[in-house]
Order: sequence, then C-alpha cells, then structure tokens
Amino acid sequence: MKLDEIKAQVNLIEYARRYGLSVNSKGMVKCPWHKDTKPSLQIHLYNGRWAWKCFACDIGGSIVDLVMKADRISEKEAINRLLKEFGDKGKIRQGGALEIERTHIYKDAGGQPVLRKVKYKPNAKGLTWIFQHRGKNGQWQPKTGGQELIPYRLNEFKGQETVLVTEGEKDADRVAKLGFKMAVTSAPTGQAAWPENLTKHFKGFKKIAFCYDVGPGQEKAKKHAATMKKTYPEAAVFLLTLPLKKREADISDYLDSKAIDEKAAFHEILEKAEKFELEKAAPENDGVMTAEELAVADIAPIEWYVQPIVGKNLFTMIGGIKGIGKSLYVTQLGLFLASGETPFISDEITIGQPKKTLLIQQEVSLPAMKDRLLKFRMEKNIDPGGRFLQKTTAGKWLKLTEEEDLENIKRIIEKHRPDVLILDPLYTFTTRGLNSDKDAGPLLEAMFELKDTYNLGLVAVHHFSNKGDVDEVRHMSGRFMGNSALANAADVLIALDFLHPRYKSQLLPLPFNHYADVEISTRHGEWPARFAIERPKDEVLFTRSGIWQTLNKIIVPGQIEDFLIDADGEMLQRDLIDKFKNKASRSTVVNAIREATKTNRIEKVTLSDRKGKPVLLRLKEWS
Repeated sequence: MKLDEIKAQVNLIEYARRYGLSVNSKGMVKCPWHKDTKPSLQIHLYNGRWAWKCFACDIGGSIVDLVMKADRISEKEAINRLLKEFGDKGKIRQGGALEIERTHIYKDAGGQPVLRKVKYKPNAKGLTWIFQHRGKNGQWQPKTGGQELIPYRLNEFKGQETVLVTEGEKDADRVAKLGFKMAVTSAPTGQAAWPENLTKHFKGFKKIAFCYDVGPGQEKAKKHAATMKKTYPEAAVFLLTLPLKKREADISDYLDSKAIDEKAAFHEILEKAEKFELEKAAPENDGVMTAEELAVADIAPIEWYVQPIVGKNLFTMIGGIKGIGKSLYVTQLGLFLASGETPFISDEITIGQPKKTLLIQQEVSLPAMKDRLLKFRMEKNIDPGGRFLQKTTAGKWLKLTEEEDLENIKRIIEKHRPDVLILDPLYTFTTRGLNSDKDAGPLLEAMFELKDTYNLGLVAVHHFSNKGDVDEVRHMSGRFMGNSALANAADVLIALDFLHPRYKSQLLPLPFNHYADVEISTRHGEWPARFAIERPKDEVLFTRSGIWQTLNKIIVPGQIEDFLIDADGEMLQRDLIDKFKNKASRSTVVNAIREATKTNRIEKVTLSDRKGKPVLLRLKEWS
C-alpha cells in the first residue's frame, strides 16, 4: 500500500491498541498525553480516511501523527515505519476500511484526470460518496481541493451538437456505450443544486436533454433544464421520462428491464422526449409600490413558530458569554417548539403549533447530548412526538463553506424536512475566520441559501466577544464575535449574559452563574421586555426568574404583595414606588409590578375621576 492507502485502510482503532488505547463503542478513549478523567480523544473515519483528535489537548491527525506522538519520532521515521509494515510487501489490514463500490474519473477537455468521484457500499459510517482531487504528489486526496466541478466525460464534448445529462455517472456510462451520436454526462451533485460554474461548458450545443431518476429527480431535472434554457435560449432543451413506476428507478433499471436490444429501448425514450420551455414571465414588476398599494397588497404576514423570535424564513441569532448555557437554551427552545410547549420561559414568547426542528450540534458530544435530553425529559414531561431531530458531528464538523458538506446538509434537510434548522455553534460551520466581510460573506450566503431554498426558520448560536467594559452601553449586535455583518443580517437577536459582576457579592437564592439576563431585539418592532432566567443546581432546564436587579438593589418575589397587604390590599402605584426609593430604582420597581401583574397576583385600576388619572394597585384576593 501507498501512504495514502495506509491512512485510509489501516483500522486506526485496532492500531491504537498497541499503545494501550482501548477505544469504546463511540470511538472515544482517555488521552494518554494529559490527565484525563473521562475520554476526550476520539478515533473516527471521515471522508474515507482514519483520523484521531484529542479535544482537550487540541492535537490529532492521521496514523502518521499518532506514531510520531506515541513513539516520539520524526515524521520521516514514522512514515518509513508504516511503509515497512504495511507497504506493498507488508500485510494489508482491511479491518474497518470502507468498501468502494465504484469510482468515476472526471477528465478536463484535454483528457487529463482532475477529479475522482468515489461511491461506497452501504456502511455504518453513513458515507455514500466523496469527491477527490489530485494532490501535489499525484495521489488522490479527499474533497475537491479548490478544483471547480466540471461535467463528467467533458473530454468527449468536442464536435458534438447534442448532449444528454443523466442524474448519475453510472447511467452516463451505460448510455454512452449504446453508441448514439451525442455527448453524455451527469449532474455532479445529482438532484442537488446545479453548480453555477458547470453551465459554461455547455456552450455551443444545439440540443440539451435531461433524463433523471423517477420521482423527485424529475422535478429537479426541470429546474436544471430551466437553468440551461435561461443561459442558452437558442438551444433546444428536452426532458426524457422513464416509463417506470418505482421511485428512484434510473436509466440502468429501465435498460435492465427490457428484453430487446438496449439501444432500441433507449431510442424509444428519445423519440418521446418532451421539449422544455420556460414559463412565460409576468409583466416586469420593479417592486415599487405606493404606501396605499402596500396597505392593500395581498402579502402573507409573518408565520411565527415562536412568537416573536423564530418564524418561517426568518434568521434568529442567539449569543452569549462563554459558559452562560447557550446550547442548553437552544436545545430547550427546540424541544419546546417540537412539543408545542408554551410559554417558552417568558410570557411574551409563545409557541403555536408544534414544528419539526433539526439541531445540528458540533460542540457537544453525542453521549453528552443524550445525557442532556434525558435530564430535560426528567425535569419536565416534554413530548416532542418525534419532531425534535438532532445530529451531533462529534468533531467531524460540517462546513457550510465547503461545497461537499453543504450538499450533505441539503440532503439531510430534503430527507427530514424540518421547519426550523438550528446551527450550534456558528463558528464551527466555516473553514474561514469570521472577522472580515470576505470571511463572513460566504458563510451568510450559504446560510441564506438553506433558509430561502427550504423556507426554514433558521437559528444560529454564536459567541460574544470579550471586548469592552461591562458598564459600556452597547447595542447587542456589537457584542457578537467577528464581523458585524453576521449580527446585522439577523431578523432577531437574543443575548444571554450573566448578571452584572457586582451581584457576585450578593446573597442570591441560587449561585451567581445559574442566572442569565435575556435581551431580545427584532426588526419587526416587537421587542419583549428584558427578563431574567435561572437554572437550579444540577438541572439543565431554564425557567423564568423572579429576581430583578438594577443599581445594586434587589426586589425579591413577593415584596410588592407584602407592601399591599400592609396597606389593606391596595395602594397608588406612585406611592408604592416611593416606598421602595431607598431599596431599588424606579425601573426595578416598575418591572417587579409588571411581573406581579402578569402572574395575576395583583391588578391595576386607572382612577379616571381623579386628577392625573393615577394608577391604583390592588391585591387580587382583596378585590
């Protein structure tokens, strides 16, 4: 075996045992290079290659890096040792390697191989296919390596007037062997979005035909055909239909089902091709409307899933200081949304009908997620009814800025059809930094493509930066880490922060770090009042907190009612505020009164017959 084959085919879990590393069923083991109380080193397969990483030490790599680290030798010595053991004369160990079903070579117009598409047989790793590119050493390396996608069999385009596009490479090869006078290619990403850079290679064809798999593929073929027709209106574009009922049936299935000559069988399909034409566009509308026209326009209102913070085709960003519990908060949000629980922490935040929610978690391990979900269910009888879905990548982060990973996420969405997609945390979904427009732009573009294509409610969890004085008054959009474009693009911002540090010295009912201050801002003008939440010790579920704090003063729940009881059940609001003047600020008292009113403990009565129409506060039980 060559070095790349060793990295891909030698079972690293088995190999690690020679160093005393006994890996559990999750691929986790205690790291030998630091004091590890619980497993933090993981060994896994990713894109057909074995890798390892310690999430505590932040070290990892391939089998070469493991040998270097464990035996304290140089990279050259490690490579030589592996080549000697597993090289062409050594014993090939296939344990745990993925079995390849077939490969397809993508050649440029000059016939030079530039990409390879590898199709794997069904496996427990869930890997179906990957693209590979030629490395500097001429060996095939995972992913496209910056090489843009080109049409399959591009080297056979020259001199042809007709081209047939199939859904997959297998079908393209099958049809090409029939000997029709035309070029045959495939859609590199199948039913997924047509790669923009691919269209330029079809210039000059007089006829362009599409023949995709039965079912969803036929609708995708129409979209891809529309792209081609818009670009080359002079070309005749056709759609071919396979006379089969089984969904996902392809050209190869059709040819296998025919007892007659295959070429004659496919000729029948060509004869029945339907010409594709773009739908006639309505008269051009530049979108300019008068205020009167807008007032009567038939525009659907925002469809709220969690009002007013998560809605259909809206982008919500949740941020906070490290350790505040952002992931717990957003997991609770997803569970409550899936089960239709309402209210969600605040009385002003309500949930309507249960909605299917998909959480892609890239920072919390799978065992930890299971533990959290079990605790949630133990603390509150939540019934998500199969509508809460989660995918934990366990260190094999999916990158929205990588075409292959983006297509993988699209396939997941198309399979499960969630109403809301939650990405946690945001920085793990990009290969770039987040500090410049150039870095933030591609990430936002991919996120909005998902949101708009699938009409999702999109929720992203992001970190706060640690810049600035805690007393500095800043809008929350300025507190998020990275480029301001990220926060500015959101329709809703939710900020979670600890109470002011001055409260660390206060005697609070719960430890200081079990409280969070929640602030929400929106584009649509509905701003819920700022409120506090709390999480009891040894629990994961946040609840609304009755604690109010400003200017180093605290009003404990029940104090408002105590003053009213002492005043025979009622008191003017202005007099009550004056009673608290040495204990808390006016805004703190007003917040506490609002809380007591919302919980139906007291009521407000406006005295219209008195000068200034003062407000009377009255205990409900005294009414």
